[in-house]
Amino acid sequence: MKVETINLNNLTMNDIQKQQHRVKVILLNSKDEVLLCRRNGVYNFIGGHIENGEGPLECAQREVREETGITIRLGNFNSPFYKLQCFEKNYYNLGLNYFTTIQFLDGRTDAQVDLSKRQLDENESKQIFTLEYIPYSKLRSTLEDNREIARGEKREFIIDEMLKVLDEYDEYKKQSINYERGSDEER
Repeated sequence: MKVETINLNNLTMNDIQKQQHRVKVILLNSKDEVLLCRRNGVYNFIGGHIENGEGPLECAQREVREETGITIRLGNFNSPFYKLQCFEKNYYNLGLNYFTTIQFLDGRTDAQVDLSKRQLDENESKQIFTLEYIPYSKLRSTLEDNREIARGEKREFIIDEMLKVLDEYDEYKKQSINYERGSDEER
């Protein structure tokens, strides 16, 4: 798994008052479409905070169920391919320095969204929270088209993050294919 650290203010762990750990999922179906959520019009990968006792796969499974109503076996997820670590000074103007980690992984399912089984948290319930399938081949342009809305919501960084993650995901897939080819050639 590739790990990248962003620390624009040169904070140390001694400067951190709060830590949070998250998982975000690139959830694909057999048509190569990605299921995204839209929060107040801004696209996001499905995901959320890792709870006590959870690993990243269990968190992904729970978050997909809570946000989409889809129940997925753990075996439908791959291990995280990318981890972003951020030292954030005065996080959202709360007066606290945060250390945030986000592990990104992919999963596959053709199960249908079931809004009757969705369990949005209190914050999500207060937002306009919708789900949408986007063809992977059109995902980058869709995100760029969403940039103005994200800017208006002061969430443009989400678009930049998602585009970066897609670059990492494409590289991860290339390496996986090359690894599989190498394994076949050795046989």
